[in-house]
Amino acid sequence: MINLNKHRIDFGKGDVGIGVIGNTTDSAQLAFYNQSARPIHILKNPDQNPGFEPMEFKEEPFIMSFSNPESIDAVISILTGNTSYSFAVISHLSSYGFSVTSV
Repeated sequence: MINLNKHRIDFGKGDVGIGVIGNTTDSAQLAFYNQSARPIHILKNPDQNPGFEPMEFKEEPFIMSFSNPESIDAVISILTGNTSYSFAVISHLSSYGFSVTSV
């Protein structure tokens, strides 16, 4: 569940959707948005990724904007590395070179 007032996204119940809302040579944007709870889907093959499609949101999404490919790699390395460590540092992601903004 996304709670913008608390600057927080709680994952684990399948109620947070993730979509690519922008992808250019200069930047990429991911939107995290509330959805009804459902089984969590994991992309195991890049060919499964539906790609960029225009999206409409019922409420304001939480946007992560990446202007450097290494920034995405830094986030992925933390999340796929030591999981307990990942949970401890997730609130410090901004120090890895990307901005987290709400639109």
